[in-house]
Amino acid sequence: MSQCYRCGKSIPPSRYQLRRKVKTGEWLRRNYAKDKVSSVNVHYGIRIVCKSCARSIDAEARRLELLKNWELGIALFVLLVLICMRIFG
Repeated sequence: MSQCYRCGKSIPPSRYQLRRKVKTGEWLRRNYAKDKVSSVNVHYGIRIVCKSCARSIDAEARRLELLKNWELGIALFVLLVLICMRIFG
């Protein structure tokens, strides 16, 4: 019997298992002379997850995509306003 990678809940055997791309590790390189992080490597992998974790991963991905689209919409609106001010102002 497999377990969810995120929460550790047991997943009963079935015909299919839900797999999602999850963060599996992170590696920081720090420059202690300047007291700051100089590089960050984040590792992702496809892992088996339960239904509730799959839903939360999907919801987070949708939220990030909407946020990206919202920022693009605002940028286009500002550009349109600036163009209209240039033409009519």
